[in-house]
Amino acid sequence: DGQGNLLRFNDAFSRILAHDAEDLIGKPFSSVLDGQVADYFGQLPADHEYPPYRAELKTTSKLGNTLILDVQIIPWKNSDGERRFTAVMRDTSRYHQAAARLRSTQRRLELALTSANIGVFDLDLRTGFSVVSRTWRALLELDDDENSDAQKSWLKRIHPDDLPRVEEADLDCIEGRTPRSVSEYRVRTKDNSWRWMRSEMTGEDRDEDGRAWRMIGLMSDITDQHHVDELKKQFVATVSHELRTPLTSINGSISLLLNAMSEGIPESAKRMLSIAQKNCDRLILLVNDILDLEKLETGLQKPELSLADISVQVERALQVNEP
Repeated sequence: DGQGNLLRFNDAFSRILAHDAEDLIGKPFSSVLDGQVADYFGQLPADHEYPPYRAELKTTSKLGNTLILDVQIIPWKNSDGERRFTAVMRDTSRYHQAAARLRSTQRRLELALTSANIGVFDLDLRTGFSVVSRTWRALLELDDDENSDAQKSWLKRIHPDDLPRVEEADLDCIEGRTPRSVSEYRVRTKDNSWRWMRSEMTGEDRDEDGRAWRMIGLMSDITDQHHVDELKKQFVATVSHELRTPLTSINGSISLLLNAMSEGIPESAKRMLSIAQKNCDRLILLVNDILDLEKLETGLQKPELSLADISVQVERALQVNEP
């Protein structure tokens, strides 16, 4: 009514507040909102126009549950000229709870990505506008408040020898030829040194031709990993050239002694030569395994699976390791 007392309401109103209808009729509307909006009613004389009211209010239901309500009050007059108010109330508690959970999840994700030193970017290909995380800017040594186009800054820092490969991988993903773009490349830092980066991104918002108009992805610094990979390659090269070749020569010499020149060699010496040959064969196999693993990691060789009798393999291992 004109004083803000409840005259009529639907079932949803009493259900939201967990009140019985007879408990609410005639009571001030502000009483179900913990006294809020009480100042709104009766603030103006009868001959003045009331402004509409809208706000999100926090209150408590009869069951003790905290509610967040979107409350809208619309003033009007009936045919007799009496002032009336219509209140529209919507329970937004679940929305706020979901938003709070989403913010919490986002904070945890940002913390995890920041701890892992992984930058995130979201690029709109229609406008060229990109949204990037602070870690992404830190990886490129861009200030948080730097007013620059992130995409252009990134492209300008990529090594000229790596740029065509990066652009080709991105284009294949954009046009749908590959599910994602993965690139490793060098970027120039402020002190003009070069650091290795790895970007992985996928295309979203594809049109009817399958072309993506949005790219979302991650960027991380792999300089240390790349350095380790280089050391591993040097180790493999050393194993291949500095160890396998001498082992082959030693194995051939031992075979020559045991076969063509065995006359006059004492049995004890032959036994020691046989043990040396077995150990040499095992070292050659170990070196070959290291080289094969390197080929598997680089994709130059694919594993071929076959059935094997485990008892035979165990017996061979025992024979090889016999004293």
